[in-house]
Amino acid sequence: MGVSQLIFLWTIAFPIIVLLYYFFRKKYKEQEVSSTLFWEQVMQETRVSPYLKHLQRNALFYLQMLALLLFVLALMNPYLKTKEIGGEQVIWIVDTSATMLAGKEQSTFEKHLEEMRSLVKEIGGRPLTIITTGSDPKAIIRQETNVQQIEKAIDGLAVTYEEQHLTKAIEMANAFIGDLPTTIYLFTDAVSRSDLPIESEHVKWIVKGADRDLKNVAITRLAATSINGETIALLQLKNETEENQTVQLSITNKDGDELLEKTITLQPKAELANTFEALPNIDVLVATIQVKDDYEADNSMMTIVGSNPYEIAVGQDMHKLVQIGFQSVGLDVKSVPEHQLESLRGAICSNESNRTS
Repeated sequence: MGVSQLIFLWTIAFPIIVLLYYFFRKKYKEQEVSSTLFWEQVMQETRVSPYLKHLQRNALFYLQMLALLLFVLALMNPYLKTKEIGGEQVIWIVDTSATMLAGKEQSTFEKHLEEMRSLVKEIGGRPLTIITTGSDPKAIIRQETNVQQIEKAIDGLAVTYEEQHLTKAIEMANAFIGDLPTTIYLFTDAVSRSDLPIESEHVKWIVKGADRDLKNVAITRLAATSINGETIALLQLKNETEENQTVQLSITNKDGDELLEKTITLQPKAELANTFEALPNIDVLVATIQVKDDYEADNSMMTIVGSNPYEIAVGQDMHKLVQIGFQSVGLDVKSVPEHQLESLRGAICSNESNRTS
């Protein structure tokens, strides 16, 4: 509940003045009586109904106080706050990326699902559109008003481990807006204000984010290659918290056999890269860290162990831009005569006829 004219709060002084007047007024008067014959009967009636007698004697006072209080309330214009979704239609943009699994006692995604189920009751017959994020955003339901269909669509939402691509989902939502007053709910973990479109008169944005102070330590990169019968691995860790974090690193093969175990301390808001050499020659490498954080999905990573890099040869008759293109991604490329391409075995070759071997 609230008041829209708080400036008139000073008028409460009027009923206070009246109340003080009744407190300090003379409450009795001296009167001589010729006889006390009826005194006992009057006292009995007073003892039986003291409140009624009090009300009869002070009825004017209570009426005056009520009138003054109603006058004060009328000036202050009180109102009741109610929660209701505005606009003629509602659009939900639901982030289904892997970061939505972060959370303390409950993941952000599960929390948002509960909020969606409660919001269904507040839609009030307005058409609802649900859009999920990703490289190819999808409209799960469009302009739906059936509550059962909406609840079924909510129950079918799941994390897809796909990149967020929030901008694409917002562009799809704008296509549904048209000229209708619209309320758009954005269910995500975090979003910058600059990522949202410019506010307009008929579009209202409501962002439902993640809990604050979530802690996360992640494996951001894992790569491995096999050279001379041994495996060399590159591992990169990131500490996204504001304090030192000690993690227990374990590197295993695909069967879970431990190849290496190490304790690593990470500085606050820092990244750390480590190279591990002389590992056994295997096909698959799995890295796992043991740490207390709020997001477990990035605490492990798997990579396929590559072999010695191919030698790349480009025919001299090919356009120069082909060789430049390979070099731009850090590959060593050599240019050889056309007739020597066939003699290069174990190399990636390219000539004017687009032949490869």
